[in-house]
Amino acid sequence: MLGLFAVIFSSQPLPAKAEDANCQAFPQTGFSICGRFLSYWRANGGLEQQGLPVSPVFEEKNAPTPAGDGQVHKVQYFERGRFEFHPENAAPYDVLLGLLGKSEYMSKYQYIKLMEQPQTDDCRLFPETGKTVCGRFLAYWNNHGGLVQQGLPLTGVFEEMNPPMPLGDGQWHLVQYFERARFEYHPENTAPYDVLLGLMGRNQVGMKYGGLFPPTVAYPPDTQAAKQPAPVNTQGTTPDSEELQFLTLLNNYRQANGRSALAFDARLYASAGWMAKDMATHNYISHTDSTGRGVIARIHAFGYPGQWVGENIAGHYETAEGNLEVWQSDQVHIDNMLQASYTHAGVARYYYANSLNKWYWVLDMGS
Repeated sequence: MLGLFAVIFSSQPLPAKAEDANCQAFPQTGFSICGRFLSYWRANGGLEQQGLPVSPVFEEKNAPTPAGDGQVHKVQYFERGRFEFHPENAAPYDVLLGLLGKSEYMSKYQYIKLMEQPQTDDCRLFPETGKTVCGRFLAYWNNHGGLVQQGLPLTGVFEEMNPPMPLGDGQWHLVQYFERARFEYHPENTAPYDVLLGLMGRNQVGMKYGGLFPPTVAYPPDTQAAKQPAPVNTQGTTPDSEELQFLTLLNNYRQANGRSALAFDARLYASAGWMAKDMATHNYISHTDSTGRGVIARIHAFGYPGQWVGENIAGHYETAEGNLEVWQSDQVHIDNMLQASYTHAGVARYYYANSLNKWYWVLDMGS
């Protein structure tokens, strides 16, 4: 399995504005739901279907087609979904669910042929995607909003390990991905709780923002290239040949696109190296590490004080060239690597034979 994610941050917050004063506070997470988002939440399954709010309302740019529409919207994340405000649409279509299932599926499995399990009981074929939904998953799909809430199936049923707490239970489950959700089978629970929705909203929040809200996401990159920075003292750091090659390839790529080269930073290298090993030895792909830290907290913990920080992560490829090519195939990773605000970088890889992806890469950047 190959996994890859990217994230860009500014620690300067963007003010969140409620649609109106009709709000409900949730002390469990410290966030409120207001206005049209609140009425949509209540009318579409509430806590069971959407989960608790895990962010305020803020502006976010969607992934490009087919994982999103590539536009900026007011959004709010919930444990199991992301609401988007579309004022150009008449109610009730002024609130739409983000395509979190499609986005996560493409990030993890776009280049991988999944080992799907055969299904025979009570099935429905969806010719739009060529996938079948069967049994308890089909019953859940039919009884919980169908196409509007769950979307079309993107995969068959296969086994997947959840990320560790707090983004999941760290266990293996039979799952199936849909455009807006991931179904998990929990035979240890009695019906109807034997089918649960994965915590995709919480997972996306951890991967993108590390729990720091509301963020400002840099799209498009600044067109003003930064001046060439001075290298940071690298005493005590030992990048291997592929790591050094990656930084060379990255800087060539940046300069070919009108961006300045990034200077090596020992603190970013230490952060990236720690994260690559943590993902490998704990067998996960996420910007939230096994201790619960997000990108900003981890990079700052390694002594890098930059206001702008960003990270690409991936699993599977051994070489610098192969890893760069897969990041160059995705617009979010391209935007991150070509972010003009960055001045320094550290890239590290780690191999662990007992992990699912074997090789893990982390690119940390900042200014």
